[in-house]
Amino acid sequence: MVLVTGAGAPLIIDTHVHLWRPDRGDYGWLKPENPVLYRDYLPQHVQPELARKGVTAVVAVQAAATVAETEYLLTLGDHFGWIAGVVGWLDVASGDFVKQYERLRRNPRFVGIRVNGSTFAAIQDGEPLSQLSRNLRHMADDGFPVDLLLRLGEMPSVIKLLREVPHLKAAVNHLGVPPVLDQSPKDCEAWNSLMRELAEYAGVVCKLSGMITQSRGYDVRLWRPYVEQLVAAFGPQRLLFGSDWPVCLQAGGYDEVMRLFHEVLRGLLDESALARICGDNAVSFYQLQAVGLPGLGGDFK
Repeated sequence: MVLVTGAGAPLIIDTHVHLWRPDRGDYGWLKPENPVLYRDYLPQHVQPELARKGVTAVVAVQAAATVAETEYLLTLGDHFGWIAGVVGWLDVASGDFVKQYERLRRNPRFVGIRVNGSTFAAIQDGEPLSQLSRNLRHMADDGFPVDLLLRLGEMPSVIKLLREVPHLKAAVNHLGVPPVLDQSPKDCEAWNSLMRELAEYAGVVCKLSGMITQSRGYDVRLWRPYVEQLVAAFGPQRLLFGSDWPVCLQAGGYDEVMRLFHEVLRGLLDESALARICGDNAVSFYQLQAVGLPGLGGDFK
């Protein structure tokens, strides 16, 4: 069934939006040398874009490896109802992970944790999996998902973890960062093989996000074969839409992001399947019903 807003419009959930204020001091990767990104990006800046494109709600995703930023995003969610969920940060290899996790879980908008490549690099360097896998198992038993920000070289480590915690819910960000620009046959083959292996785990989904940034512009032809492979591997029931705003602004606006998303899927899926990717899958994966999603439709504060 296709979910709709109160006004009868299709449900569209952008599962990958960042909101930040550099002067908070925990975005070490943001530099003044990048004037496009080194500025405030707050709800009032993205809100007109969402309203214009008919986006019902967003999931705000961490951009700093601090609990403080997670709490900041949750506070924004308290004031802007269309922030349906927050994928925050916690140290998933820490001994006090469960205590912090249970505290944040009291907020229904806390819907996920993002794990980045440095965590996987530790596994590659031979660190024991025990604490990390125990914490991930705790989340898996709770049905609580992780977002995975990973590249090709980190995928084997993720697969190693999934063998230990096969019921983990995980969202691969940005299509698993395929080699769209260098087009190395070896890397293309490895990406396809590893993404298919990840797709064998029923709890793993993939975000169609970050495309325009990775290709440094709007290019349907470039992205089409990768999206075709992901549709074949995951099926429309395990793909999600994400804009990666405002990072995408380095290569194009929200209009180009939405247009590229629809164009690369044109002819691959029927309307019902496309609707699942646009919204329904996000509700199910991130359990967004807890925040009263039907009340969010078009209600931009």
